[in-house]
Amino acid sequence: MRFFGRGGATAAADATADGDGKAVGAFLECRGVDVAYDQVQVLFGVDLDVQEGEIIALLGTNGAGKSTLLKAISGLVDPIAGSIRFDGRDITHADAVRTAKMGIVQVPGGRAVFPTLTVGEHFKCGTWLYAGEEPAEVQRRIDTVLEQFPRLRERWDQMAGNLSGGEQQQLGLGMAFVAKPRLLIIDELS
Repeated sequence: MRFFGRGGATAAADATADGDGKAVGAFLECRGVDVAYDQVQVLFGVDLDVQEGEIIALLGTNGAGKSTLLKAISGLVDPIAGSIRFDGRDITHADAVRTAKMGIVQVPGGRAVFPTLTVGEHFKCGTWLYAGEEPAEVQRRIDTVLEQFPRLRERWDQMAGNLSGGEQQQLGLGMAFVAKPRLLIIDELS
């Protein structure tokens, strides 16, 4: 695991780096990413490489831009400069639907559930990208997730707003896992 903070990456020597310390064939590559909200720039020249299978933690104070970077990668905000590549493809200006179809799944910070939908309805929402798949395959993925989070099966017909905070977090993660993420982004996991 590597940790990124204000001073850059801290980790043991990266075996996947070339002689200049740059990642070779990064699964996710951000170069010089700038993001602004309205006329206020909030990210300045962010560089980040993530190798396939690697776990990365972004650390920083409130307002440092961690969530904004994750939103740019997920296609929820559009960078004003720089580039973002995922598995060799340019996704700099891709919207959230396109990035989700490519396998980039984000679990937002907080309790990102719809309080008036049941647990089961949440899982149905989480499978919208796979409408063309066999229903049995989608159900198999849901069953696999419910094996990992058995409390959600018990609460299947309950509204998400009535779940405990931990159960709501399980629901957010469960929906993400059903979507078969190639890149899972979790913002402010607590």
